[in-house]
Amino acid sequence: MIKNDNLNVMFQIGNYRINVLKFTYECQTWNTPSHAHSSNSYEIHFIPEGNGTLISNQCRYDLYPDILYTTGPHIEHQQYSDPDDPTYEYCIYLRIEELHNVRENVSEKDILAPFLHYPFWYGKDCAGFGRFGGIYPTACPFGYRTAGDHLYFSLPSSPRRR
Repeated sequence: MIKNDNLNVMFQIGNYRINVLKFTYECQTWNTPSHAHSSNSYEIHFIPEGNGTLISNQCRYDLYPDILYTTGPHIEHQQYSDPDDPTYEYCIYLRIEELHNVRENVSEKDILAPFLHYPFWYGKDCAGFGRFGGIYPTACPFGYRTAGDHLYFSLPSSPRRR
């Protein structure tokens, strides 16, 4: 299990500041109650193994290996893990803030557009997110941020690559 609730890793893409606040990798032996996050808050979830159920906006989604889903601002979601085959989950919690008076780079803006315009996304990992699995549980603290940055930079365009 890796749980870092106080990362505060900031970087900028175009006219957006991204603050990665939390990164976890853990076996979910509990059920996550229904909740939503505030404006500008996002969670990226990846299930590398196990089974469970996601309920979001009163719809049910199966969780199984290689499922990737994102929840954006004000998206209700709850998660149940199968007690006989619990889900393992990577979760990145971040806030995205639009900056003003920044010279806009159109190509960088396009990278985040699909992510920002779809506050809920669920699907099979077609972009290779899972290839990073295994880095975090054994990574030393110095490699942790580098690996996390690399992983995060591959995410915004993942839904678009389908």
